[in-house]
Amino acid sequence: MEPSTLPKLVAAIGAVSGSGFFLHQDRPAKKYFFYWANSQKQVLLVSKIYQTVKSCKQAMAQAQQGRYTLQPTQDKKHWGLEMVNTNGQVIAISLPFDQASERDQALAELQQSIQRMAAPTKKPAAPKASAPQASAPSTGTPKASAPTSAPTSAPKLLPTVGSPDSGGSDRHSFRLVYYRSGEQKSWQGVLTHSLSGEKIVLKGTETSEIRPFVAQFLSGKKDQLPKGNLPPPTDGLEVEWQNVSETQRIGAPVGIKVMTKKPLYNKRVEASLFSKSLIDGRKTLIGRSQGYVAPEQALQLKAITNDLNPGMYRLTVTIDDAEQHVPDHLLEDSRLLLLV
Repeated sequence: MEPSTLPKLVAAIGAVSGSGFFLHQDRPAKKYFFYWANSQKQVLLVSKIYQTVKSCKQAMAQAQQGRYTLQPTQDKKHWGLEMVNTNGQVIAISLPFDQASERDQALAELQQSIQRMAAPTKKPAAPKASAPQASAPSTGTPKASAPTSAPTSAPKLLPTVGSPDSGGSDRHSFRLVYYRSGEQKSWQGVLTHSLSGEKIVLKGTETSEIRPFVAQFLSGKKDQLPKGNLPPPTDGLEVEWQNVSETQRIGAPVGIKVMTKKPLYNKRVEASLFSKSLIDGRKTLIGRSQGYVAPEQALQLKAITNDLNPGMYRLTVTIDDAEQHVPDHLLEDSRLLLLV
């Protein structure tokens, strides 16, 4: 599956009605794929193309049941996710993320979504209404009540902590892949902890390194979630996106509002709004503004999309200190936008 096909697939989806897994059907072209949208109704993961709706539904069902491995990826410019089956084939890939923290947040939310879907839920059986019985005339001698019958089967135990059905922090997933390399085509393996992305390389069929690598996660000596999953400090600032929906027409204005609820906060900041095409990777500054931000004063920034072509974009706003140079942004946030 080529990442270059993602923008066209996302554009074909259009507006998303909710969060979770969805099936997209293009019956005339006989192309089917499934995708996952987060809680903000943003499409972040898209599957490969299937030729039949049946095979696509089966693959989506397995994804919802957590039968595929989620593998964090990274290249020189972006971070991403891959959904891999037991044969090592990539079933679905994510849209590129500009920051590791964005990828990690999407990964955590996707895993929580899968755990909720995979968790078995049973509705309690409705009690049967007993037919009313006519009372016999009293003879003066009370009848002994019949003893209640004992249950014929033992109650089903709930999944214990650490069982495959328990989910949560007591569930770990690892991916082990072997391949041939070198002139002698000797076997090498890569063992990866799916959530953190940490991996080790195995030489040949030697397995002595597998046990200590797995044990450090099961014993709690290693963090299950990547450190990048923690949001960066915001210096007390907040960003409110204005006139930004999942799908907009070219030329429609977009904007942000920078504000704070922190008492006694008063700082001059610079807000910059960038658009990055997910088709050709071009990044463009479409708006910039400076001003003071205080509890009773917000900074407004508006931009026009007239110079952008139709397609999928990631809008990113960065907030910097306008009076002194600070290596890191005070705040950074982004949204996906489809221009039509």
